[in-house]
Formats: sequence, structure tokens, C-alpha cells
Amino acid sequence: MCAWSSWRREASGLTLVECAVAMGVAVTLLLVLTSVWQAVLDGRAKLLARQHALAVAVSCLEQATEAGCGELAPGQTRVVAAGGRAFSTTLRRQHVADGLWRLEVTVSWDERGTPQRLTLVRDVAGAGLP
Repeated sequence: MCAWSSWRREASGLTLVECAVAMGVAVTLLLVLTSVWQAVLDGRAKLLARQHALAVAVSCLEQATEAGCGELAPGQTRVVAAGGRAFSTTLRRQHVADGLWRLEVTVSWDERGTPQRLTLVRDVAGAGLP
């Protein structure tokens, strides 16, 4: 038997190498958990932004349908704040057939430097639409 192994059994402690390996494993696990948590938070923030954009688009489309375009004139861009973000809304109106109009609301916002866009379209029988 080697002298090293008999000394190791008597000391019954951790060597410096074992401590370094354990710390390396712990730090690696901590980094993995942190990156997973950051990915979850980023995904949640993107989902929340899309939900707010959808709510803004639905609201604008409802206003446009009920009030003959409401406050937002076709072709005009309006900035709406929701959920701590600024959303740009644009309404387009297109005559499809006699008495039928197509309303299209586009909501745009910036997600960490990347432009995002959501568009809702509704066909409306438009006796009241100019």
C-alpha cells in the first residue's frame, strides 16, 4: 500500500483539489440556474408585451368598429401606453365591396432593440363608415 493512501485515510478531510472541484461544480450549477431563470423572465416579459399589444389592438379595433374609426383616423399613428410600454397604433381602412369595409389595426413596439408588430383585421358592414 502506498504512503499517500494511508495518510489520506487518517486525515479524513478534503484536499484542496477536492474543494476546488466542488466549488467549480457549484459555480457551474449556479450559472446554469441563473441562465434558466433569465430565460424564463425574458419569455414572460415578451409574453406580457404581446398580451398588452393585443389588448391595445382589440380596443382600437372595437373603437373603430363602433364609432366609425373612433379617435384614430385611418392612416394616423397614435402612441398608447400600456403596461409600462409605448405602443404605436395605426388604423388602415379599405373598401372591399359595396357596404363592406376592412379595418386593420397594427400595433408596433420595441422589444430590446427589436421592432415587434401585431396586426388585427376585421371586415365590417359599414353603413356608418365614411
